[in-house]
Amino acid sequence: MPQKGNTTIKIKNTKYQEKVVFKEGEILSFPDFNLQFVGENSQKVEINPNLLFTYYNFKIIDHEGKSLEISWSSGTGEISPQIFAVGNRVYQLELKADEMVVSPADMDIKEYIMQTTSKFLWFKELDVKMISKRLGFQFTKTEESNEYYDMFKSSGFGPIISAELRVKQKDLAHKLLILEINPGSRISQSMIFSRYPKGELRVNQPENPARTAIITKESWGKVSYSFNKNDILIYITLDSIDS
Repeated sequence: MPQKGNTTIKIKNTKYQEKVVFKEGEILSFPDFNLQFVGENSQKVEINPNLLFTYYNFKIIDHEGKSLEISWSSGTGEISPQIFAVGNRVYQLELKADEMVVSPADMDIKEYIMQTTSKFLWFKELDVKMISKRLGFQFTKTEESNEYYDMFKSSGFGPIISAELRVKQKDLAHKLLILEINPGSRISQSMIFSRYPKGELRVNQPENPARTAIITKESWGKVSYSFNKNDILIYITLDSIDS
């Protein structure tokens, strides 16, 4: 059994769509991943500092040992499930009192990735910690950092198989985030065009693994969706400087 300090962590086999009591010091083992409750915290809401929300924090661990951190809150009382993806499948977590239900979500992987991208509406204002929280996995500063840019990398999670973040030291609003997407997600160029019909199609050099890209303009910069020779999505790049 896994150890937490000198304490043995109990592992409990659990089924999807089954109500289960969750508590610290216990790992719930689902068929495709493990889930661990890591505690709760209260936090003021940015848009209204008078509101204090309680967040229940969980760690999702896949069979490769990669982890994703998610939080659930009832917020203002409008309860909705927390969505996450393991591999190329999407799941949802719902809480009521001290009971939890985890089940496959009625959402495809394309919509999940599009929702993930939409979390960066204020990309220029986000720091490394905020970006990590929105994605659910941590970035580590690398030796590639220099006097101009701080470079961070992550092994990613789920359909995001790796991530790289570059932040300009003298202008923190100037940043670049590159998400490598698992081609097994089978997100096609036509799917992205159906979402962004006004996107600009760019053709790259033949030796570039990203043969084509769809560029969309945002108020804070631009997003590039890059595709391989089979027109399958392999990168999403967020650039805070629109050039």
